[in-house]
Amino acid sequence: MLKSKKGFTLIELLVVIGIIAVLMAILIPALGTAREQAKMVVCKSNLKQWATVSMLFAQNNDGFMPAGWMGTTLTKLGDQWPDAFKPYYQNANLRLCPNAIRAATDCLITSNGWPRAANQAWGKFGTDAGITWGMGAGNYGSYAINAWVGNPLPQSTQFQNKSNPYWRKVDVPKASTIPLMVDSLWVDIWPTPADPYYNTPIQVFMFASNPGKTPGMPRASILRHPKGHKINVLFLDSSTIDVKIYKLWGLRWHRGYDFTLIPPENEFPSWYK
Repeated sequence: MLKSKKGFTLIELLVVIGIIAVLMAILIPALGTAREQAKMVVCKSNLKQWATVSMLFAQNNDGFMPAGWMGTTLTKLGDQWPDAFKPYYQNANLRLCPNAIRAATDCLITSNGWPRAANQAWGKFGTDAGITWGMGAGNYGSYAINAWVGNPLPQSTQFQNKSNPYWRKVDVPKASTIPLMVDSLWVDIWPTPADPYYNTPIQVFMFASNPGKTPGMPRASILRHPKGHKINVLFLDSSTIDVKIYKLWGLRWHRGYDFTLIPPENEFPSWYK
């Protein structure tokens, strides 16, 4: 006599589906967190490589950093770090944080591409970039150099200023407290303790969408690594750490940085923390 095959009952099937759903609900956020942590590690690794590149440049230039963009007509092609450092790196994508790998624009008809979201890279720069910004056409990236680390040209007004705030060299006291590069919306950053902060992340792009305006902290005040509201920072001693966005104000950006002007923590909106 043939025995009937026993299958799953409807209740058993629903129980199994329920268990799978619970496991997925538990695992998916964990996987998302792990993926974000992995991107944070890659971003820090990129910055570590920029530490090596900048040190090689300094070793071959009497310890000095590139001139950078000084806001004068003296700026020339090669003054900005993407081109000044080119003899020391091969892969242009090293300029990209893994959370911002697409340039704001793929065309080369304008001088720049300003990002409209934290997951966009700056660039690509246009064919007039050598005249306007001191760098070659086609450059793109997700990081900025601390412009206060630059070495102004001797004939520039910034260089002649007796209270010159520029570090100029990589070999300076307390190098572990001085930012060299950072996650950013633009190629360089000029932070001051009085830089503004905004109530919502979208306001960063509303008020800082022009590279000539608010050239300081707003360029790095972005939710590029949203888990923990953190930004990766490379320091002059080659160390790399992630910091809460509001703590960017407390870093030693230039020689004359006045820490007494830093806003108190309770003034910052929650998304900075």
